[in-house]
Amino acid sequence: MTEKSFRREDERLLTGRGCYTADWNLPRQLYAYFLRADRAHAKILGIDTQAARARPGVQLVLTAADLDEAGFKSLPGGIAFDGVAGQKMKKPFWPALARTRVHYVGQPLALVVAESVLLAQDAAEDIALDYEDLPAAVGFDDATRAGATQIHLEAPGNLAFEYESGDAAAVEAAFARAAFTSRMTMNSQRLVGSPIEPRAFIADRDAGSGVVTVYTPSQGINGMRGQLAQVTGLPAEKLRVVTRDVGGSFGIRGPAYAESIALVLATQKLGRPVKWVATRSELFLSENHGRALSLTGELALDAGGRFLAIRFDDRGDLGAYATMFGALVGTRNLAITMGGVYRIPALYARARLAYSNATPVSSYRGAGRPDIACAIERLVDHAAAEHGFDPVELRRRNFVPPEAMPYKTANGTTYDCGEFAAVMDKALALADWAGFPARREQSARAGRLRGIGMATFLEASGAGGAPRDEVFARFDADGDLHLYAVSQSGGQGHETTFVNIVTSELGISGERVHFHEGDPDLPQVGNGTGGSRSLYGAGSAFKLLGPKIIDTAKVHAAAALRAGHGVLRAGHGVLHAGQGVPGAELPAVEYADGAFHAAGRSIGLFELSRRLAATAGTAQTAAHRAAHPMDCAADCLFGVTFPNGCHIAEVEIDADTGTVDLLAYTTVDDVGNAIDRASVEGQVHGGVMQGVGQALGEHAIHDHETGQLLTGSFMDYPMPRADWMRGIRCGEHPVPTKANALGAKGVGESGTSGALPATMNAVLAALRPAGVRELDMPATPNRVWRALRAARPVAARGTGN
Repeated sequence: MTEKSFRREDERLLTGRGCYTADWNLPRQLYAYFLRADRAHAKILGIDTQAARARPGVQLVLTAADLDEAGFKSLPGGIAFDGVAGQKMKKPFWPALARTRVHYVGQPLALVVAESVLLAQDAAEDIALDYEDLPAAVGFDDATRAGATQIHLEAPGNLAFEYESGDAAAVEAAFARAAFTSRMTMNSQRLVGSPIEPRAFIADRDAGSGVVTVYTPSQGINGMRGQLAQVTGLPAEKLRVVTRDVGGSFGIRGPAYAESIALVLATQKLGRPVKWVATRSELFLSENHGRALSLTGELALDAGGRFLAIRFDDRGDLGAYATMFGALVGTRNLAITMGGVYRIPALYARARLAYSNATPVSSYRGAGRPDIACAIERLVDHAAAEHGFDPVELRRRNFVPPEAMPYKTANGTTYDCGEFAAVMDKALALADWAGFPARREQSARAGRLRGIGMATFLEASGAGGAPRDEVFARFDADGDLHLYAVSQSGGQGHETTFVNIVTSELGISGERVHFHEGDPDLPQVGNGTGGSRSLYGAGSAFKLLGPKIIDTAKVHAAAALRAGHGVLRAGHGVLHAGQGVPGAELPAVEYADGAFHAAGRSIGLFELSRRLAATAGTAQTAAHRAAHPMDCAADCLFGVTFPNGCHIAEVEIDADTGTVDLLAYTTVDDVGNAIDRASVEGQVHGGVMQGVGQALGEHAIHDHETGQLLTGSFMDYPMPRADWMRGIRCGEHPVPTKANALGAKGVGESGTSGALPATMNAVLAALRPAGVRELDMPATPNRVWRALRAARPVAARGTGN
């Protein structure tokens, strides 16, 4: 595929010409402010909005009673598949504005709409609330302990769902005959998503048609429209969703949040546009959090180090309500690749999910895949250290070999291809693994601890929920080509990658090709962005679209070439062979290098499209336009792929301060065929830094008595910075898949899946000689320092000192 050193969208975004939701402003626009709960768990005894309504400039105050009167339904969420013994997930009603109780700090209580944001905020302070405080339960363990406060009556004991996968009896038998067993718990802490673009939403109802147009960041307009329709009861055709540029998504830009629902009702009541832009503090409290998982893994090995079985006991904190993907993350997304890159005869996982008085949890970059990869790879390293195996050779001994592909795991997942040993060997060479002992000695002479750690991982990309991925080609009045898809970029570079696919198929440059994501006036079937699937889903459809454009245009090119240059006749926008030349037949036409050729004559693709546009009267927009004769569509439906890789981290630790310095990071990824390597490398870099952020710093911490978020701003919640990583070296070992038209596997989340275990294995490798055997993420200076101090007496006894 064509490669460039820059992305098509970069100049626009870097020069301030991007269009994010907050950039939209509409005539007669009003402004919204949300009053939020300041406590984690309480009964609402009364809410008096009279004084707020009387404020000058206030146009509307909404509470839960107004949404109930309008017939609005619960926010969507939960899972439909059965759990243990056929149980269904317990999913309480999730109101857009709290009804009779508040269940987490930051839950929206009331919406105030006024002529300015400050007027709305001042009015919200006049709303009188009467509460009866209730005890709070934060986290899975607190929520499920005996005597814990009951959060929802529908979920006794606060348990929402229990799930299992695999063969418990086979695993138990394998453990009974094992020569070695190892056990460890990996806690994947609660995180705040923190996209660079704050969430915003504008709702605008057209009085004549009743259509509500909303402007919002999203991961695909179809999913957003479907959720809004489900809750509000509006027919989907009465909802237009406009998403332009999105400043980061990571899974948390997919859902229609409570604020969105309330704003739709506000514009319906007022007949004017209503705009809301969140503050960063609001996002910390109310935007879906990520992770909040605890995985206890056990590994059984024979005397030679062959893996016999693995089992997991998984616990997930859903937060106060069931989001669209929170329960899926904590169940199937953990189980589907619970064997990792290894040939393991017996697998079993048990998962339990609980509600708690904290911000709801949903998908966050990787959506369970980094968590299970981290648990597996940390368990393998732990077993190697505990039983005296070399961590490299232990992995090599247990890899699924290429000749075993396609390989069906013990719990039914089928990997189609992969060369895991070759990927690891490339990473070892690139990281100079063999030279590490000398570097460790150099650090020791400087009084510092040094460690190197690896992760050989695999993840399953998202399958998608739409019946197919559909893309369109539309030609405008100048003959330019416009491409349409419903997948939504949040920084992934779709504009570059998808255009490159089509221009490569057509043999043309991209100057006259324009890309559009989610045109609200062009009905289109397809999946939004998520699960590292946009490239092999929408991208495969674009690859199929190239030949479709050529085939659609050929008959018109034949007529043009038969008639001679400069003569093109048409009827009803369609060329007829031999018009003006009675009895003439169409010549055989070949296409190459952006032009059609026949009988020594040629006509370029865009010259043909321009001439046809002139006869067809093609308008400039995709909607309400005369069809261009070369307009066409392509679609496809491709399933799951299995990106994999080997990441190696090297760290140095100051034992006096606990500071972890990430000296080097190496990646070798198998993402199948790479379409645009600059975009691939950018995705890997971003994913790795997000994983390093979790491994070394990020943590959303709630007070366990009050449920208050203690890390509610960037003063307390660290964001990974560029200086956290000295350098990153990226390699590749592509093994193209046959599961889609591109041979691509996806890359959006693999960086994070590798970074969590590689970084933590490196930290533990540095700390293990000092007596530290276990350490939870994040490996902050304070946590590392305390672990070293606690281990010193043990280390001293072990050396006889």
